[in-house]
Amino acid sequence: MGPMRADSPTLFTMPPGTPFLERLAATLLEDLSLGGRFEGDFVLADATILLPTRRAVRALGDAFLRAGEGRALILPSIRALGDIDEEELVLDPVGLGAEALSLPPAMPALERQLRLARLIADEGGADKVRALGLAADLGRFLDMIVTEGADLSALASLVPQEFADHWQITLDFLKVLTARWPEELARLGYMEQAERRNRLLRAQAEAWVTKPPAGPVIAAGSTGSIPATADLLQVVAHLPCGAVVLPGLDLALDDESWKTIGEPGTASHPQYGMKKLLAHLRAERADVALWPGTGISPRRAARASLLSEALRPAETTDKWLQRLSALKDEAKEGLAGLSMIEVAGGSERFRRRAAQEHRARFVSSARRGNGDGGIRAGCAACLPEAPIGGRWRRPGSVSHRDPPAGGIAAARAAPRRRHCGPPRGGEGSRERRTKEPPSAAARCVD
Repeated sequence: MGPMRADSPTLFTMPPGTPFLERLAATLLEDLSLGGRFEGDFVLADATILLPTRRAVRALGDAFLRAGEGRALILPSIRALGDIDEEELVLDPVGLGAEALSLPPAMPALERQLRLARLIADEGGADKVRALGLAADLGRFLDMIVTEGADLSALASLVPQEFADHWQITLDFLKVLTARWPEELARLGYMEQAERRNRLLRAQAEAWVTKPPAGPVIAAGSTGSIPATADLLQVVAHLPCGAVVLPGLDLALDDESWKTIGEPGTASHPQYGMKKLLAHLRAERADVALWPGTGISPRRAARASLLSEALRPAETTDKWLQRLSALKDEAKEGLAGLSMIEVAGGSERFRRRAAQEHRARFVSSARRGNGDGGIRAGCAACLPEAPIGGRWRRPGSVSHRDPPAGGIAAARAAPRRRHCGPPRGGEGSRERRTKEPPSAAARCVD
């Protein structure tokens, strides 16, 4: 098989509202060639599927079993890109050089925090208890620096000269990372987990450029926020039997507005990451096709268009005046079947917590249905606040705080049981009290 092809990449997306992993599994079971795009007689076990997280990996395995309707299946190799476990990141050892396979092991996270805390305490920056907290913060900062491929030595020139004296205090503290920590890693024979992940991903990308895998490779659901992951996605998109499935690309936004995304001041736009990834893949939005087997109903199309208009870049919001007549029809169609809940707050002291609790109960009730114990298909929740997400969960899940793959925290909800008796800490513990949430008004358009 020849080297990586030079023509346009193979890119897909799914319409909003499509069950991402369910549709991914169903299509691959029906037609692994994706409508003849992959040449060859492949079976499902020949494929490699790359997903953002381990949770998505488990969910896709379950989706294959449901799509297979109980028949025996040999599943494809499903790997997670966003995790830093060295065994998971060796996607295809064939073709990897000896240097990549002989990298030093990654230091465990707990050991790193304890060793950083010891270095901080030795510098006299804090007592041992506070040093543990500072070590955790330093570890997260180090992960960000390594993930982005930045140079720690550039910190000294980061701040203008007039603020250099104040910045020097921070630089002196950060010498734990810039000077002492690299020496500690070398002495112990470890390397940073994020650095190891970056090297393995880039080594895999280079190996696939030199010798593409024999079977299909499909990367789905990743936004390429990690530069090393974006490099690998670029290679996968150009493989003879490779494809990238983008999550939630806005195909309804007009071209003028799409071009403004990526300019200074637009980094907060929801499509900014997608625009950046497409540029890295050397592709345009017009190169992205709908995933085979997906369709979009008129109501979902209107809803997607309405949301796209609501999230239009500020630079082109003047187009709303031109779009008012069309928006009225789209809003009527797109909002049909939706319910709006207005929750009133309580006293100032308990307002935030009570409002969160009340909203969580409404979400849980909506997911359960009208008291019949069934789950309402098509009920979803967007939860901007973590405390609300912590009050409802998907039954049977290991962690109810992790959002499902795909970006929208939509899950089947069950009310979380509250402990109203004496706490488990013993008879001497203070009794736990709960207050009823304030009254709320609900307006339903169902």
